[in-house]
Amino acid sequence: MHRFKITIKQQFLVLLHFLSSTAILIFIQFYYFNFDFTSNFVIVSLLFLFSLPVIVLHFQYLRYNIDTIFTINSQKNTFSYITGKEELTYSFKEIIAIYYYESYGRKTGVYSFALYRYYKIVLADKKELIISCLLINDIENTLEILLKTKAEKRFKFICFI
Repeated sequence: MHRFKITIKQQFLVLLHFLSSTAILIFIQFYYFNFDFTSNFVIVSLLFLFSLPVIVLHFQYLRYNIDTIFTINSQKNTFSYITGKEELTYSFKEIIAIYYYESYGRKTGVYSFALYRYYKIVLADKKELIISCLLINDIENTLEILLKTKAEKRFKFICFI
């Protein structure tokens, strides 16, 4: 049985690329520009543009999965999705479709928001479950194997839910 929930460690792993890129921009500001007003404005503007999608995505992903406990029992071919509001249990056979969403720039390492990705599981009772990268570490190499199915990949510029 595999049990997943959002942890501080997982949030840090997703934010690490953003935090390290931000640190590099700040270092460049200190080292090369010595706080010149023009360069300050440029760096602050870049940091804002760089940060905004990450902040929005992170809070959006938290909103969908903050109180979620997702459990997969591969031997019994069942999974449960527990939130503060409801407890849902399904058989793997009740899965109609699984979609994996990632950004176009995911593998480039260029975008601060590239590590944000999620799955949407569509079920026979018309419910749609969102499983984000904050909930499962290495989600693209974990979920499909545990659910014994293949997801359809879909790409977005920024991977908003």
